[in-house]
Amino acid sequence: MGPSATIPHGRMLVKRSIGGLVLVGVLASAGGTAAAAAGTAPPAAAGFGPGFYGVNYDFESAALFAKDPNVDHQLATLNPGTIRWPGGTGADFYDWHNGTEPGSGFTFTLQDLDNAWLATGKQATPMFDLNVLSNPHDTSDQIQMLNQAHNLGMPIRYIELGNELYFDGPNGAFTTGFPNGTDYGQTVATYVAALHRQFPGVQVAADAILHPAPNTPREDTWNATMLAAAAAGGASPDAIILHDYPGPSYQDLTATDLPTLFDGPYKAVSDISAAARTFGGTPIWLTEYNLDPWVNNHQAGGPPPPNAVQTTYAHELFLAELALMLPRADHLTLVDSFSGFGRTAFLGDWADPSNVALTPGGQAIRWVGTAGQGATTSVPITVPGAPTLPDGKPAVTGQAFRDTAGHATTAVLVNLTDKAITVPVSADIPAGAPYTQITGDPTAHQEDAGTPQKGTVGAVALHLAPYSVTLTGATP
Repeated sequence: MGPSATIPHGRMLVKRSIGGLVLVGVLASAGGTAAAAAGTAPPAAAGFGPGFYGVNYDFESAALFAKDPNVDHQLATLNPGTIRWPGGTGADFYDWHNGTEPGSGFTFTLQDLDNAWLATGKQATPMFDLNVLSNPHDTSDQIQMLNQAHNLGMPIRYIELGNELYFDGPNGAFTTGFPNGTDYGQTVATYVAALHRQFPGVQVAADAILHPAPNTPREDTWNATMLAAAAAGGASPDAIILHDYPGPSYQDLTATDLPTLFDGPYKAVSDISAAARTFGGTPIWLTEYNLDPWVNNHQAGGPPPPNAVQTTYAHELFLAELALMLPRADHLTLVDSFSGFGRTAFLGDWADPSNVALTPGGQAIRWVGTAGQGATTSVPITVPGAPTLPDGKPAVTGQAFRDTAGHATTAVLVNLTDKAITVPVSADIPAGAPYTQITGDPTAHQEDAGTPQKGTVGAVALHLAPYSVTLTGATP
């Protein structure tokens, strides 16, 4: 089920059946704030740019890998431009003073984030997801946390004001804290004004919903009332946060399902662009995205479906397709895949804490992150004569990434058909460029990333194997 459904994906909790969670109270007052942080960057213009692709380093998935000494390196190998921390829903209950959330028994601190940032060579900018649920009117506690992060050396550039607060939340916590979008919008105005004063150049983003659930007045009116209240409070957000888990999803994937499945990313880009038109050109951050997860008794620890799409090689094809098409969405400036880690290949880029391995989806995120790293522009690649999907869109698609001078640097191409495809060389796919390619059976169960093949682009064309993802111009 996607963002319109009953699951806040940042924590994978079913809204109508959550119990046993003790809600955190209002955190202790900071007792004053430090001086404004220096060296923060000015807001980026809407559109693709360096650091576009990021990844979630969230509380719950990090807890699964508490005994893994290599988490920082594993996160860095995904080549993220941003590291979102400590979201998803865990951010709404997170106490930074002790690095925990209620009942967790796990400590996840600013130092953990700093270690991950350092492992990326300081290339992945932290994206702080604040606990405004516990601090709706007093910004001092969360500003104290940001000042401590700055004292560790981290830049204070990207800030989110909570996670998916438009949902009911565990035990109805979100509707209790913010009965409607107006209440949240007032908090947005308070935080935006305070954070702008404290951290010049910082970008502050507010929660908006992409797909309201049917018959949910609170969700239906959330975006408009939130933005109106923030504007009335004198401080509108610098960016809008959206989450998307497009599908369709299949619990028993077959070859006949594939064309419809691969239509999903095209629809996702269209949905985001349509939403952008309602936000008046404000930049959008897609801080969670992945393939739509299944919802059944597996959520409660029951057996998985027979051949769920999330456990097949099709997940890699879908996620690569979705990620490389996101630069085409209007006003989308930052995207973060969910999530860096997971117990299984369900949603994690790295899985199985007892025997850590890169997942098929993780390989897609790594390759697209590699392609986009440092690029300043991105343009679609059209493959002449490509077959089409049921909605008429190309079943072979690609995206080129270019440097400041507009020269080709890297490209990613996805062949979503069972036929080999020839792509003519071009300025974006030059002859002799190195490439890495993975192929497989989309309907086959696959927990770990497959072994890719390497080569160089021929003098005339690049050959795409059936059902393949190909990265050119870089080594992942």
